[in-house]
Amino acid sequence: MRTIHKFAIIDFDGVIPMPRNADILCVQMQGSWPHIWALVDDETEKEDRRIVTVGTGWAVPDDLGRGDYIGTYQSGTLVWHVFAPKPNGVSSARA
Repeated sequence: MRTIHKFAIIDFDGVIPMPRNADILCVQMQGSWPHIWALVDDETEKEDRRIVTVGTGWAVPDDLGRGDYIGTYQSGTLVWHVFAPKPNGVSSARA
């Protein structure tokens, strides 16, 4: 069954276990933490998805590309940009 789940972002560059082939929909603040919402198939096994958060003006890691971008959120006066590289290791960094 396909449902929408939310996942808290804890690290600037970390992994979040989520069902394989999860379709990440958006990133927003909820309470005092940023979260990702994703359309998932509850019956598939989980995989680790790398989630990278970059502040405005920060250097973006070379292995991230436009196709990895999820969205932008604000926390107070800070603005953050979130990326999720493709799980199979194929990045759109050069796309």
